[in-house]
Amino acid sequence: MSPGAIDLGDIKADTEPTKPYVPPTPAEKTTQAFGARPKNSARDRLDRVLASAGREYTRPLLLLGSATDKACVELFRLFDQAQAAETKEGKKLPTPHDLRWEFELLSLDDARPDVAQLAAELGIKREKQEPLLAVLSGDGKLAATFPLALRAETIDGLGLGRFLAEHKLPTRDAAKMMADGLAQARAENKRLFFIFSASWCGPCRMLAEFLSQHKEELQRHYVFVKLDVSRDDHAQELREKYKESKTGGVPWFTILDTDGKMLITSNAPAEEGEPGNTNIGFPSEKEGIAHFVNMLRETAPRLSAEKLNEIRAALLKAE
Repeated sequence: MSPGAIDLGDIKADTEPTKPYVPPTPAEKTTQAFGARPKNSARDRLDRVLASAGREYTRPLLLLGSATDKACVELFRLFDQAQAAETKEGKKLPTPHDLRWEFELLSLDDARPDVAQLAAELGIKREKQEPLLAVLSGDGKLAATFPLALRAETIDGLGLGRFLAEHKLPTRDAAKMMADGLAQARAENKRLFFIFSASWCGPCRMLAEFLSQHKEELQRHYVFVKLDVSRDDHAQELREKYKESKTGGVPWFTILDTDGKMLITSNAPAEEGEPGNTNIGFPSEKEGIAHFVNMLRETAPRLSAEKLNEIRAALLKAE
């Protein structure tokens, strides 16, 4: 190209550079939690939490209180900040921070009539009007409660840690999940859709919900195994085995044949001369959506073009 003027069209310049990220305070997180989905009824919100808990292998945890209650704010501080908690023998005790993502937290304003009605239906009894945590089973039945009593401007973090540790789901063995998934795939002549995920990861949750919406069709072709990289035993060892998973965070997924051989991964083909992270995660852009659909096309030959188009359209709609 010879030197000369080039028409670049309209150019926008940011005259105010992006400010450094400042994480929300515990008080701000409390306000956000209690303000989520304000138009939905308490029962509708609980149903969503129960569904999420099933997808994420977590237990439902209700917080009855208010956004302005100091005990609720203190709870979010304990969830947010790592604490060193040890016994006299030097044994590390689990803390609320350690166990936060073992649970599906739903914050409900107890001043709302529908919240009071839901609490009564669940059999939650409160001797005082102080905030309360309630652990539910997967089918939505009350399992245990923990009152959030303020003592000297704080709540009993060690006691809460013990309560959460007692009521979390058992830790899974990722290696066994993998072996069982491959055995099922061989028995059913299907491929294994193998996912590295995490309950704290927003895009992971979006992927899990999307796959659940298309579960009826996809399970005709795949056996699904979804691991939690932060919570499942031996998950990190499997990440070492599938090293491609370590280049782009989570969710990362691959489709395996019945011998455990990778057929294709969520790492899209890189542009020539542009190395780096190509993991599509939750496919939210056109290129990622195209790669996701191609993963299905290549590994599920019985999946009809009509179904592939439905999946593509659903992802484009969510874009």
